[in-house]
Amino acid sequence: MLNFILNLKIYFLLNVKHKFYLVQHDHLILTDTGEVIEFCDPRLHTIKQNIEEIFDVKIDSHSLYFYGKKNKS
Repeated sequence: MLNFILNLKIYFLLNVKHKFYLVQHDHLILTDTGEVIEFCDPRLHTIKQNIEEIFDVKIDSHSLYFYGKKNKS
């Protein structure tokens, strides 16, 4: 499993090597195709703010990866 995750990270880095993100984004990794889909959902920012308030902390960054497979047609 670790090899699989490392390979996906290498795949991701190769495919976005010239992109610079100003907005926090997260990832959906399709384990059947190896495709990495980037997305941004403002609800995650709200969750981050709630965690900061509840636990009296300042979150500097986060990492979120969803793993899944394409649905069969």
